[in-house]
Amino acid sequence: MRKEEATRDENQKHAVKKRVLPGKNTTHGRVVGPFGFIEDQVLGNNLQTKPSCNVDGDYSRAVRSRKFVLIFHELSMTGAPLSMIELATELLSCGATVSAVALSRKGELMQELGKRGIKLIKDKGRLSFEAASKADLVIAGSAVCASWIEQYVARSPEASRRVALWVMENRREYFDRAKPVLNRVEKLVFLSETQSKIWLSWCEEENVKLIADPAVVPLSVHDELALPAMEKRKQLRDAHKTLSKSVLWTPVTTHIAAIYSAGDVYVINAQGLGETFGRVTVEAMAFGLPVLGTDAGGTKEIVEHNITGLLHPPGRRGVKVLARNLQYLLDNPSARVEMGMNGRRKAGRLYMKNQTYSKLAQNLVSAWGFPRSSISAFFVSPLHLLSSRRSVNNRQFLLNAGMREAKSIPGDGGDDGAKSYGRGCFCVVGFVNPERAVLRSQALEMGAEYQPECDLRLYSLVCAFPNTPKFRQVKAETGTIVGKEWISECHLTGSWLTLSLKLMHVGKPWRNQLSPGGEVKKQLMAQVHMGKNFLPSFPLLRRSILIWWLESQEEKPEADELKKIAAEGILTCLQDALDALEQNQDVTQISEQWKFVPQAADSILKKFPEHGETLSMKGLTLNCMDRKTEAYELNDLKSHVCWHVYGLLYRSDREYREAIKCYRNALRIDPDNIEILRDLSLLQAQMRDLAGFVETRQQLLTLKPNHRMNWIGFAVSHHLNSDPSKAIDILEAYEGTLEEDHPPENERCEHGEMLLYKISLMEECGLLDKALSELRKKEIKIVDKLACKEQEVTLLVKLGRFEEGGQLYRILLSVNPDNYGYYEGLQKCYGLYRDDEQYSSDEIDRLNNLYASLAEQFPQSSAVKRIPLDFLQGDKFREATVNYIKPLLSKGVPSLFSDLSSLYNQSGKADILEKIFLEIEDSVRMTGGYPGREEREPPSTLMWTLFLLAQHYDRRGRYDVSLSKIDEAIGHTPTVIDLYSVKSRILKHAGDMAAAAAFADEARCMDLADRYINSECVKRMLQADQVAVAEKTAVLFTKEGEQHNNLHDMQCMWYELASGESHYRQNDLGQALKKFLAVEKHYGDITEDQFDFHSYCLRKMTLRAYVEMLKFQDRLHSHSYFRKAAAGAILCYLKLFDSPMKSIAEEDDEMSKLPPSQKKKLRQKQRKAEARAKKEAEVKNEDSNVTSKSGKKNTKPVDPDPHGEKLLQVEDPLSEATKYLKLLQKNSADSIETHILSFEVNMRKQKILLAFQAVKQLIRLDAENPGTHRCLIRFFHRVASLPTPVTESEKLIWSVLDVERPEISSLHGKSLLEANDIFLRNHEDSLMHRAAAAEMLHLLEPSNKLKAVRLIEDSINNLVSRCGALGSIREWKLKDCISVHKVLETALVDKDAASRWKLRCAEYFPYSTYFGGSRSSAVPNSSYNQISKNPENGSPAHAGGGTSVDYVASNGKLEGFKDLSI
Repeated sequence: MRKEEATRDENQKHAVKKRVLPGKNTTHGRVVGPFGFIEDQVLGNNLQTKPSCNVDGDYSRAVRSRKFVLIFHELSMTGAPLSMIELATELLSCGATVSAVALSRKGELMQELGKRGIKLIKDKGRLSFEAASKADLVIAGSAVCASWIEQYVARSPEASRRVALWVMENRREYFDRAKPVLNRVEKLVFLSETQSKIWLSWCEEENVKLIADPAVVPLSVHDELALPAMEKRKQLRDAHKTLSKSVLWTPVTTHIAAIYSAGDVYVINAQGLGETFGRVTVEAMAFGLPVLGTDAGGTKEIVEHNITGLLHPPGRRGVKVLARNLQYLLDNPSARVEMGMNGRRKAGRLYMKNQTYSKLAQNLVSAWGFPRSSISAFFVSPLHLLSSRRSVNNRQFLLNAGMREAKSIPGDGGDDGAKSYGRGCFCVVGFVNPERAVLRSQALEMGAEYQPECDLRLYSLVCAFPNTPKFRQVKAETGTIVGKEWISECHLTGSWLTLSLKLMHVGKPWRNQLSPGGEVKKQLMAQVHMGKNFLPSFPLLRRSILIWWLESQEEKPEADELKKIAAEGILTCLQDALDALEQNQDVTQISEQWKFVPQAADSILKKFPEHGETLSMKGLTLNCMDRKTEAYELNDLKSHVCWHVYGLLYRSDREYREAIKCYRNALRIDPDNIEILRDLSLLQAQMRDLAGFVETRQQLLTLKPNHRMNWIGFAVSHHLNSDPSKAIDILEAYEGTLEEDHPPENERCEHGEMLLYKISLMEECGLLDKALSELRKKEIKIVDKLACKEQEVTLLVKLGRFEEGGQLYRILLSVNPDNYGYYEGLQKCYGLYRDDEQYSSDEIDRLNNLYASLAEQFPQSSAVKRIPLDFLQGDKFREATVNYIKPLLSKGVPSLFSDLSSLYNQSGKADILEKIFLEIEDSVRMTGGYPGREEREPPSTLMWTLFLLAQHYDRRGRYDVSLSKIDEAIGHTPTVIDLYSVKSRILKHAGDMAAAAAFADEARCMDLADRYINSECVKRMLQADQVAVAEKTAVLFTKEGEQHNNLHDMQCMWYELASGESHYRQNDLGQALKKFLAVEKHYGDITEDQFDFHSYCLRKMTLRAYVEMLKFQDRLHSHSYFRKAAAGAILCYLKLFDSPMKSIAEEDDEMSKLPPSQKKKLRQKQRKAEARAKKEAEVKNEDSNVTSKSGKKNTKPVDPDPHGEKLLQVEDPLSEATKYLKLLQKNSADSIETHILSFEVNMRKQKILLAFQAVKQLIRLDAENPGTHRCLIRFFHRVASLPTPVTESEKLIWSVLDVERPEISSLHGKSLLEANDIFLRNHEDSLMHRAAAAEMLHLLEPSNKLKAVRLIEDSINNLVSRCGALGSIREWKLKDCISVHKVLETALVDKDAASRWKLRCAEYFPYSTYFGGSRSSAVPNSSYNQISKNPENGSPAHAGGGTSVDYVASNGKLEGFKDLSI
């Protein structure tokens, strides 16, 4: 066995030798190495990676238990990364926590980080910023890191105070890179005085003002390696058997001892500004080598001429001097040895690790207030807390009070009691520097020491404010909590005082199932002395233990006091339940946690049956346990706590108005209760009870005027109540409360936001001069400099100070040259902006000159090249367009057409664009380059040109040409996904929804990881009424186990809208209603979501964003998605009213009348449908119960109405429709569709005046709209058919109509037929107007049906003349022709005319499946025929051309989805 082990060791030794010995250097032919093996063999195991830390040194005390983030610009074996990795190693060895961020991961040090235990953060973006924000100090190890610092400081401006930039470069290019952050970091650290002077001169030249004087910290020698290596230098030299007499070329290595030991002289011939410092120089000196270096940079500071080496000038004139110096040292060994020893002594005196890190410690103390050496050896231990939006800072530290001078904290009950209570440990949490450092220093001076761990049940908490995560954690573990004043007063008096002086919480009952005896009783007795108004901290509340314990005390409380003490105990439990309810914790978790409380409350209620607080606690717990009915019955209406709980119950049910009533009742009993007032103010803001909001906020400010949030809330309440001037006065009064008008250092950002908000209020009041003066006066206090400048330039423009505004806009453009808003503002300053974009020729020339100068200033900006296309005309427009699109076509930018699409709305520009595109296509096709240029373009340019042309012709309605271009592009490069997506879009516009869905799926299959393409495919499938396949495709991007539910949870409204519209087209009203109402619910949830921001934004001072959010919420229901969902729901209810669902009795009655054969077929069909539904339910149930990767079984709540059948069982569909109609009327009053729906609903409800109101609104919006004309004629035709009025209300309606009708110009003095004829004559060239006139003619005179049909059939599809090369475009649109076909089929009820119309339109729209066009997928021999014969859901085809489609051949078949496992 020993022989085998020896053999294995020998093999390993040879393997190591083989691994570290490189091959030949092919350039010079010299053997290289094996330095690593030699070094290990002579010196021992890896001395160069062994860290050391002097635990008693200043540096160690300064960094112990601190958290550092080090920023590496790369991980190569070069000076800066090596210095940073050694710094990280030293920090770790001294007890610090170190994380690293690498801006580039290329290099040899990646593995070294892992070996040394240095955590590398995964990315250089969000994760690195989050880690840095939690660190005590961030050190960036190169000027190259300036880009990361700039992003980090922009994200967290206040974080710049904890950033140090260690500059290791001395070239001007690095200064230029670092310049944006030099005045933003707290400390600059240089390697040498020379480097420092150079950089400071550059700062002075560029007018860069540093926050503090820079520090100089030179790099150090690895003394643990240099010292022993020097002693064994001869052995290392003798080990070099392959040393050449001329040149030895070494690889990159960390094994340096052997290399330095092999030399006699060290030459550092750095040119230019010289070495920044030259760590290799001091390393060589440490190894006893004389140095020959250039008289520049850090070298001239390190090397003393003729003492530690010889210096020579940089450049050509130094070559001969260097040669002489080399020759001198070769000829004089004694001089060489003397200089080497002088250098070694200097390196030992100035450049060892202890000197370097001592200087670093001095800078840590002076810049960041890290502990000095005079402070006892205790340092902060950062322990990670639970995240909470209420916590200010996630740092805490444990102190063991009196461990050096006393063994415990003296308590009221004597030392014994104090020892049992907390054992002298307390935890300080929630504070930020500098307050945190002050508290720590005071505790340390009192003799406290750091204790790494302590049982939660045995320490006290010194807390910044209540309801932090640690506050709740200590409460839960029977801990005691005091305020920060306790430490300050202890420090002031010089002794540990009783905890009860600043008590915030004395502990929580009934947590651990222990009996109250022995040591527990001693603990309770010690605590009861702290105040009888608090419940003692005993472990368990059982049926009678509370009363038993209180009655067993020697100092037995009076009966009324006993009740009060018991109530406080109940309230402790109650407050936790309130907090849980406010944080929307899981009901099952709360139930599990508090399920014993009702029984505990019952035991108290036996003694005190009318104790309202106990009833409230029990009721609130029952509510959390989903027993709401019982909860509402358990309140004593004479207690403010009960009313408060009532309000919370109503608030949890979203009954906000009832909750407000409860809060007001509570305030009648306890008018100064701050908690209730705060909750009331939140509800008032939510419900926009602005007058009440002002009143409540004023009361809060009166009760607590030293609370910043109360001042801000009072000001915001006045602003929302349309009194901004009062809000300004309040904010100015608040500023007067600040000491010397300066906020605390940790509130600079919030104070700056408040100042910007105040200035915006002044602007709103019209006090522009005052606002500008205030802004410039307070600019230094505003952290958000960009917002400050934007506000300033806005005020300047409004004041008419255009010259100053123009200069400031140019400064802003230098920050962001692609901001279109800045260009618009600059145009206003030059008087060259018009909303209608109608400029005179002189203005166009001036604008052109302006943007030409801007293009020279910002050559990389795309906005400065794109904006001129909007105002240029003729040849100048053509030239600018060509210059703009050529580079984008060469690069292959897919969004080019979207960028140009707005130009199609300007007269004549579409024709110019078409000519440009065609010229480029011809030139690229023929010559391979652009017109007028000899350079050849890449082959992809032709493909992108065809891609652009296809979208152009699609926009102009030339679908045949568009498809030919896109097909050619696909043939050119069939792997570009965008080509298939655009082809799908073209086919959709052409009317072939089935083929569009197929090509969208083709694009999806080319990139299965792209959510956007997947969503586009789902949308096309729904437009083609392929609902089931669309749903299976959509859930591919949802969480496992809950796919179908997740589409709703993700508020995927576009999907629900498209699905609802598809179900509506297929007459599946239940599913359609379900989808539309789901969208409506999302908007309700969004409205509820604002509740959390009423307190958050006031606390965080994001006031401008808060006010904008409230304004957005007020117009939330005007969003297009809600408008579509509400309109869809109303249409479903109208259809349900017109065709009510048959009852079961009616269906049975109809079936009884059928012959037996048909009955049998119908029953079979019903059984198959039931079996299919059951199978689908089972599949969905399996999908919903999938076990996740973590092993947890995901179960979703069962949908009680999966097909929306219950939604159809409404007694009054019109009442349901009215709910959504009112929302549309309130939020979308300028939409014609809103008032058409109002007309339809109210006509069915026989609400004549409301219907007439809808007609008047339509006339106001667009009197010539076909829909307006229909509603007008239908209304008065319906009124004319009504019987003579009998009742007073009917007479009143008629009198109103008699007065209003003459006011309608189109009906004044005319009959309805005459008005219809005039409407037709005014719009005889419009297809839709002719169809409306024909429909109304048939309504007024049913006998004139043929004339009405002729009005439609005589319509002419005129050609719209274009200057384009490929002819003209017809005027009719596909959707208009479909609408006309429905008029012929349903309104005029003429199937022959409808068939003739269909054939006629099939010629105009050959790709439309609705009309059966010759090129559509509906025709068997067409190129796009991959379609199944029946619609996918078994219903009539899509109104816009949708029959069901399987996948095209390249994708497989639709059947593949049937067995798809999600």
